[in-house]
Amino acid sequence: MSTIRGFKHADVEPVARMFMRIYRHSDAAAPAHLIDYFRLHFVDAPVCDSEVPSLVHVEDDETISGFLGVNVITMLRGAKSHRAAICGTFMVESPEKRPMAAARLMKTLMEGKQDLTLSETTSEKTSRMVTRLGAAILPQYSLDWFRVIRPTGLLVETASQKLPPARWLSPAAKGVDGLLRGRGRESDLRWSMVGESALPTKGFELAEIDVSKFVEHLERFTRQYDIRPDFAGDGFAHVIGEGLEKPDYGKPVVAEINARGGKPVGAVFYHVRPGATAHVLQVLAQPGQEGAVLDALVRDAAERGAVALRGRLQPALLEPMLVRRIALLPIASSIVQSRTPAFVNAFTESKGFFNGLVGEKWSRFYGGSL
Repeated sequence: MSTIRGFKHADVEPVARMFMRIYRHSDAAAPAHLIDYFRLHFVDAPVCDSEVPSLVHVEDDETISGFLGVNVITMLRGAKSHRAAICGTFMVESPEKRPMAAARLMKTLMEGKQDLTLSETTSEKTSRMVTRLGAAILPQYSLDWFRVIRPTGLLVETASQKLPPARWLSPAAKGVDGLLRGRGRESDLRWSMVGESALPTKGFELAEIDVSKFVEHLERFTRQYDIRPDFAGDGFAHVIGEGLEKPDYGKPVVAEINARGGKPVGAVFYHVRPGATAHVLQVLAQPGQEGAVLDALVRDAAERGAVALRGRLQPALLEPMLVRRIALLPIASSIVQSRTPAFVNAFTESKGFFNGLVGEKWSRFYGGSL
């Protein structure tokens, strides 16, 4: 009978090969850099915990046929520390032949020694399964957001993903977008683009900062949450370091947003490349200043040549996004599970800090040239 056990060094290469077959649709051997990253990310990193390991589904002949990737970060509730298992990279080989493998992997994880379990990339099928196992879906954390800046450039970027020669149209697209955006007035908000004059500064300025100062802002702007990350120690330093390494997405921008007089009201962490969609990893804001922070972010991305912005929703950003022509897309579900009802309630009531740096999108599986 097949078994579920913890992931170990000897499993790295076969799991990387399975990843190639399932996610890359390729029978080619896993490249060395992918094997090395599986070893780092799921066994050796400071966000790995031998008591709450990643899991493999193993057949009678010792063949690995399923995998559930897990990282563990420390969360605070008041002054008390708790372990949170963040799960992703979930796969089963030929699931039609192993209809219970996915449920057994997830059930084993949920019965582990962590205090709560979180995921921000749960598919519709997996969401139905985990709710039967006792997890709760978090609708207010389960949307991606998208802001169009340069519509013609966005069309070219989208087309070039299927037809690479379409990139040759980028110079023409830049010219067309320049004409379109030049007609935008300060009060002219459109879903289809951001006009050059449509985002006034209103006294708020974005300034790049170093990572240590960004961590200070993380601590400052997450204090209002009942459950929030513990930013001390090697674990979160590793998360930040990994989050910077996304060459597919472009240059990392770590910045604060200041009001007149230099008082910080928020911070952002995103990646941008001219002519491409910018990917936002984290938005932080002082309560009541979310709109100003979003305006500064969109303006900065536009000035750096982005064709659009994309990120993961946090509940405090929902209302200001709706009045700024930011589209919300149901791509995947965020879920929470715990044996302690108060932990689940904190997230269902939007009082837990989740998505972005507390999630899966910080890893090099997203934008990291793997």
